[in-house]
Amino acid sequence: MIAQSLFVGEYTRLAPIDPDRDAAAESTWTHNPDYARRISRQNYRPLAVFEIKKIYGDMLKRLDEYAACYPFAIRRRADDVLLGSCRIENIQWSHGNALLSHYLGHPGAKVEEWLESLQLITAYAFGELGLNRLTFLICENEKELAGYLGKVGFIPEVRQREMHYRDGQYFDGIRYGILYQDWIAARRD
Repeated sequence: MIAQSLFVGEYTRLAPIDPDRDAAAESTWTHNPDYARRISRQNYRPLAVFEIKKIYGDMLKRLDEYAACYPFAIRRRADDVLLGSCRIENIQWSHGNALLSHYLGHPGAKVEEWLESLQLITAYAFGELGLNRLTFLICENEKELAGYLGKVGFIPEVRQREMHYRDGQYFDGIRYGILYQDWIAARRD
C-alpha cells in the first residue's frame, strides 16, 4: 500500500497532459537539443506547437486503445507551471515490464523537482499499475540524469556501444533498470 499521494508531492505533481495548454511551452523547449533528443527517437529539431499536439494525441490514443502508454505532465505545485513530462510506455502486461521516460524541460527546474517527479512516476508504476520492472534509456553523456536515476534506485544494466551520435561523436546508450523488490528496499532505507 502506498502511504503517500500517488500524484502529488511536496514540490511537484503529476497531472493530465493538456495539449492546448502545454504544447506551446513544450514547443519552446525543443530548441534545447538535450530536451528534443529525449522526446524524439528521430533526428532532433525544434518542433512546432501543432507537432507537439500530435505527439500528445498519439500518446493519448495509445492509452485509450491498448492501455500501453500512461503520459503525465509534471507541474510545480506552488504555481502550476509546466516543468516537463513523463510517461510509462511499451508495457508488457504479461511480464510486468515497461519503459519509463521522464524529462524536465523548464529551464528553472530544480534538483528536488527532478527527483520527486521521478519518484512519483516510479511509485505509480509499481504501486498502482503493479509492474515488476522499469527500464530507462539514456545516453552516457547524460551524467546528471544518471545521478537522479541512481538516487531513486535505478542501476545501469546494459551498455549499448556507440548507440547515440551527438555533437560530432558517438556515445554509448545505457539501460537503467529497477525492480519492484529493489524499489521497496530503497524506500525502507
